[in-house]
Amino acid sequence: SQKNAWEPTTMENGRDSPASSMGNADSRPAKRPRIDSEGHQVESSSKNGSTEPTADDHQVAAAASPAPTAGLPPELWAIACEFLPYRDVLTTAAVSRAMLRDVMPSVKMLHIAHTAELHVGPTSRFHDVEEVYVYCMLKPLPRDGGNANADPDDGPLKPLTVDGDSAGRIVPFLCRFPKLERAFLGGQITGYDPVGFVSDLIDYDRDDEQGTSTSAGSLALMNHIITAVSGAYRCGALSEKVWISGLSCPRTGVQERRRMQALITLGMIDPDQGEKCPVCIQACRSFPVQSVIDFECEGSSTAAYAQQSGRICSLDVCLPRDVVETIIAQRPGGKGFLSSPNRILQLLSRGSRHVLCNDDGRAFYVVKFGEVPGELEALQEAIEKIGLDRLKRQEVVDAIMRSFAEDDRDPIPPIEQCYLAKSSFDALKSYGLPIHEADFLREDEWEGPPDSRVPNWRFF
Repeated sequence: SQKNAWEPTTMENGRDSPASSMGNADSRPAKRPRIDSEGHQVESSSKNGSTEPTADDHQVAAAASPAPTAGLPPELWAIACEFLPYRDVLTTAAVSRAMLRDVMPSVKMLHIAHTAELHVGPTSRFHDVEEVYVYCMLKPLPRDGGNANADPDDGPLKPLTVDGDSAGRIVPFLCRFPKLERAFLGGQITGYDPVGFVSDLIDYDRDDEQGTSTSAGSLALMNHIITAVSGAYRCGALSEKVWISGLSCPRTGVQERRRMQALITLGMIDPDQGEKCPVCIQACRSFPVQSVIDFECEGSSTAAYAQQSGRICSLDVCLPRDVVETIIAQRPGGKGFLSSPNRILQLLSRGSRHVLCNDDGRAFYVVKFGEVPGELEALQEAIEKIGLDRLKRQEVVDAIMRSFAEDDRDPIPPIEQCYLAKSSFDALKSYGLPIHEADFLREDEWEGPPDSRVPNWRFF
């Protein structure tokens, strides 16, 4: 059919003809653009020229926008990461840039399970970390059957050896966290609770896979770790607020002390050699004074582990308590603290804590004093030196109640679940401490009518 003369045509080369570029002759003139109050042109957002969005516009926008997804704020993600192994935390950080930028800087606790994770590279992302728990410092040796995996059915956790690679990495790794306050160094063997450097768990008479004695290697590595931590404190790489637990001088073990005693008996070493350990003396001079006051002495951490008291032990030195306190008195502020009533309150807050569960799954907390050798003797000696005149009754009660908390920063459990052993109360009362039975007896420890109740201690 013949094309209408007024219909736009297209040129052969693909460009529009003049008719198409000029529009139809009968087309309406272009509408005058709308100008807002500030003199700017308002663009039309719909086909009819109206600036108001139509229903079609809303449908198009809804289809283009992503569907809402449920999420957690970065603070809650950071708390969740504190319950994950460090390897999983690093995997979480790689999920998105938001995780790396917003979540990782808020994480305050890390759990290290493998030696390869003791690498300073990723630590710059965790500048708010306050607690680090390292479980790769100790590893089990193969048992008689050749199996290196410990099994609780096989008896006590033994033997262990110090991991040399972790020993060389640990101090530089810890120094990378400027806000660090707590660090635990030890091992986490499948089927057992985390364990520190308890000397009696290391079998010094056992040979490793290469046929060489593990005693020399483990002893040297344990001494190296303590010396390296002492140096980090002295040069300021570790802050004085950092409290490190789990370490132990290898000479605090029962086996090593027996060996030392045999050498003294044979006249092969000086009888005072036990008071001249250079590693422990250097630690007492280098660690923060508050940490040195908390030091275990002559294997008391081994006794605490054997009693399963739940105590988080600081460095266990092979020096007697009086030698440690002599060194403390020579340091700035040390003598004043040793003569302060706070020393008595500190000892009262270190009772052995036991957790019991009934058939309903309810937990009970029992505190006993005197399970660790020398514990009550140190308290009695401090009371004789300092006196009780400056101590108030409520301060003493509050200090004893602190023993029920797992950590000195943790809250005390509900008071109705906390029980003090009667033998411990009698011992503390005999030292002249201003305490009464009513301060510690719970409702289920009284018998008789309300007006004439008599105590019936639940735990002896």
